[in-house]
Amino acid sequence: YEHKRDAQNSALAEAREKVRQGLINGGLEAKAKEAKVRSLAQVILKVTGAEIAIADLDWDQATDVGNELQKRIDRKATKAILDEHKATNTCNRCGGAGRADKWIRTGSVCYQCGGTGKYHNL
Repeated sequence: YEHKRDAQNSALAEAREKVRQGLINGGLEAKAKEAKVRSLAQVILKVTGAEIAIADLDWDQATDVGNELQKRIDRKATKAILDEHKATNTCNRCGGAGRADKWIRTGSVCYQCGGTGKYHNL
């Protein structure tokens, strides 16, 4: 069983190295541009706690930086969607349906807007 475990470990190490190379060879820079961060070096410093060159990041550090950048991208996308609901004055949960026809038989309404379909800041 040791040779199977060794083969699995080497396959895992190869896959991790492939992911790491993809991140340090442009993947992190692309995510940084999409997240519109001022400096990728500042994000690396925040995540790792040290000033490390991109090429010197190990797999854990590179994926942690990538995850931090993805969180920032997702946060900005969510904010844009919420701003759109605020601008159109529609509930961000039900999209303005409030008392939708599909809810008539249940007697339920959207719990966020109370059935009005209007944006309600909690």
